[in-house]
Amino acid sequence: MDPGNWATDIEAGAHFGYALLWVVAVSSIAAMFLQLLTARLGLVTGQDLAQLSYQRYGPVGRAVQWFSAEVSIIACDVAEVLGCALAFNLLLGVPLVWGILLTVLDTLIVLGLKGRGFRQIEAIVLGLIVHSLMYAAQPAIMAEMFPTRMRYSGVSIGYQATALVAGSWAPLIATTLLREYESWVPIALYVLGSGAVSLIGALFLKETKGISLRALDEADLEMVRG
Repeated sequence: MDPGNWATDIEAGAHFGYALLWVVAVSSIAAMFLQLLTARLGLVTGQDLAQLSYQRYGPVGRAVQWFSAEVSIIACDVAEVLGCALAFNLLLGVPLVWGILLTVLDTLIVLGLKGRGFRQIEAIVLGLIVHSLMYAAQPAIMAEMFPTRMRYSGVSIGYQATALVAGSWAPLIATTLLREYESWVPIALYVLGSGAVSLIGALFLKETKGISLRALDEADLEMVRG
């Protein structure tokens, strides 16, 4: 969920509860209907809606459509801009005005890069999203492996040790495999092997679901005192 939707959903839910869910349902149905019509139009004619509107309508009609499209885009993006500004405010303590300016600057940078390897930028962003999904579970899993007395140091040492053993050697191993075999297949197999090792290690972790962490801490303190 993007920051704009998050902010508007929280605000609407806090003020109206479930009273506006019918608006979400009707909007979703209308959007699916319009997307279906647009897809059929493109399949039959081989052109998009903008091209057909340009051919069908005169200058006045095209100007009206352009103005209504701009108003709709602005109405949708207001929530996104405010949501990003709110995220800057909550995470970094940036005032809302400066958060809006940072959001605008970020948008201008992305637009300026359009046409200059923009697809590569999208691939990088997608890779970062996938990496964050994998990384987000690690702190929670590693935190449950240690009692409170040594949780910080245990997680830190464990993370740095694995990064040193696995992460620091990965580029060297990948470049060596590419140089020797001149193919991406050995690198893919190396990554799959690393993932298999991680999966096996995760399977051998002790499950803490339903176990009181306070009880584990008390048992740890008794062991230390004893």
